[in-house]
Amino acid sequence: HLSDKAVTSPKLFSKGEVKVTQSSETLYGLVQCALDISAADCKTCFSALMCLVPRFSGKGGQFFSATCTLHYEFLPFF
Repeated sequence: HLSDKAVTSPKLFSKGEVKVTQSSETLYGLVQCALDISAADCKTCFSALMCLVPRFSGKGGQFFSATCTLHYEFLPFF
């Protein structure tokens, strides 16, 4: 959801939160791309980082590439 919002934003940035249905926890997320890439390249970058998420466990994570960032936590960070 956040990546779709980010690629249509002039700043290629989006943040948000969602309640997890299986618990009472809230998941916070933030995505951002470098401003010198296209929206299509931004979406591709987010997709590549999202593929990394299942490889890691824990309560959050930060994933970086040369052109985009994905950050999620169960604690508020923004």
